[in-house]
Amino acid sequence: MKAYGTTAISYLRGREGTSVYYGEPRKKYSIRRTYVIPEITAANHLRGREMANLGRQWRRTHEGYRANAAIYILRYNAQHPPSIETNQNPNQFFPLFVKMMFAFKKINPLSVNLETGTLEDWNTIDERISVIYYAAETNFLPMVVPDDDLDTKWQL
Repeated sequence: MKAYGTTAISYLRGREGTSVYYGEPRKKYSIRRTYVIPEITAANHLRGREMANLGRQWRRTHEGYRANAAIYILRYNAQHPPSIETNQNPNQFFPLFVKMMFAFKKINPLSVNLETGTLEDWNTIDERISVIYYAAETNFLPMVVPDDDLDTKWQL
């Protein structure tokens, strides 16, 4: 895949014909690349099933945990610079929940099943994952200061 700078167009995003335009992080120019239809593979299906299950498990979390997650996101956005790719921080906790769960799977690849696992299953593997404070202390999430008040479990 080749990417071409399009300096004549100040800042274009989206798809037009066979080209896709996306912005450079400093918003000085757009980048154009040829649109490619992704190949459907078994890995794509597996990742889709994992993401669907993570969405279901996120909806099952306790309201107190989600309130702690909202506080965590505010502190995270205040203390961490925006992503280079998007030039913005996440405004919801779910992307960081996904990041946390994939980090958890990386530490325990044989035990953690994101495709069919539940909150209860993950609690039995390591109970610390169920509290934002401990997830940050074990490097499943980026640290924020202060974080010792983020101690509600995802299930009571």
